[in-house]
Amino acid sequence: MTDLALSLIPARLHASDLARLASIGVRTRRLRAALSALGIAIGVAAIVAVLGLSSSSQAGVISEINQLGTNLLTVTPGQSFSGATVPLSLDAPGMIGRIGRVYDVACTATITGANVYKSRLIPSIDTNGLSVIATSLNLPTTVGTTLARGRFLNAATATEPVCVLGAEAAQLLGLRPLEPG
Repeated sequence: MTDLALSLIPARLHASDLARLASIGVRTRRLRAALSALGIAIGVAAIVAVLGLSSSSQAGVISEINQLGTNLLTVTPGQSFSGATVPLSLDAPGMIGRIGRVYDVACTATITGANVYKSRLIPSIDTNGLSVIATSLNLPTTVGTTLARGRFLNAATATEPVCVLGAEAAQLLGLRPLEPG
């Protein structure tokens, strides 16, 4: 080989030389190296803490639900920052039904401005404090209940002005059990 070809071959460092060269910055700037290591340690600890908190919170919520001994959850409207009630979206039942491990969804809504009377001759002030609640047709199966007498609402009665009275409501209105027929 010629002298020119020998001068173009790059010089190689031995591993010991490379380690000594790399450690110069750490040895000469000890405070900087210690602060860098401390920053890395704090960053890793923060990530572990955040992941631990979210896992702990999730486990806590699941534990509280399991302690209730029920598989029935009720979703109600929330509040805005000003304290005003924020209604649920009309799409909420469908979205809730798509959540994993949700088996059935039924809807209820209180009808405001509706009053209950035994007869039209009763003064409007005497409502007996009864409220009117609209519901979806699958409410009894969703909450796992049955009626003592009669039938619940169905597709045939969905567009008719009919109601289902609870036992206490019937008593407050002075209705006695109806005879068959």
